[in-house]
Amino acid sequence: MGFIATVVYPNNENTKFDMDYYLNKHMPLVQKHFGSHGLKHWEVASYDKTLTGEKSPWSVQAILFWESEAGAKRAADTNHEEAKVVFGDVPNFTNEAPTLLWGKTEGSTR
Repeated sequence: MGFIATVVYPNNENTKFDMDYYLNKHMPLVQKHFGSHGLKHWEVASYDKTLTGEKSPWSVQAILFWESEAGAKRAADTNHEEAKVVFGDVPNFTNEAPTLLWGKTEGSTR
């Protein structure tokens, strides 16, 4: 199985998030700089409310699918220029710091 990195952005009262920029500039930047490290593909979801109608604690989620954990960790190493470019782009689309979750794929219908 593969490895995933999930990036979630908070949904606070003063959260600003430019989805157009994120999808059309940031995520292609991620693919460009992290593809050589084994990033296979990504998916983005937005959240407004929970299933019970309450405000979601998260506004946006990106799931990055990797060939391996080692490749994901190499890509995220801030000693590399690629990671500096990708992480340095965050203020261009949000005023919130993301939370990053790392995990191996345990099962899938793919």
